[in-house]
Amino acid sequence: NDGRYDSPSEVDDFQYKSKDDAMWRKRSNCWIVVVDDEEAIRKAVGQLLFDRGYQVTACSDGTTALQVARNKLSSDGDTILPDCIVSDIRMPGMDGIELLSRIRADESLVEVPVVLLTAKGMTQDRIVGYTAGAD
Repeated sequence: NDGRYDSPSEVDDFQYKSKDDAMWRKRSNCWIVVVDDEEAIRKAVGQLLFDRGYQVTACSDGTTALQVARNKLSSDGDTILPDCIVSDIRMPGMDGIELLSRIRADESLVEVPVVLLTAKGMTQDRIVGYTAGAD
């Protein structure tokens, strides 16, 4: 956490090595927020997306993810919204379904696509996710 967010939770920004990085231009235009309370999964998903050419910010909980998604600023001072939010369903505190509900209720974030992940692959999780508005 670099102090930009109020939550003490973990925030990892995956970084390119330099502007000479072959994916730099693409990465500078595509931003994904990953949310998972399990560090290993958060970092694996974040690294996979980063390696595929996305700018990635990985958060350890839903509260921090909302702060990150609402507060990123461009060099011009304009708010930058994520191109997608990828969240685990089952997390302590605010779970992925509650996070999704808050995103869908937020005027500034309502159009951001949300993908929910679950290790369980349970049909009930899928139904709840689709019903809550997951993409």
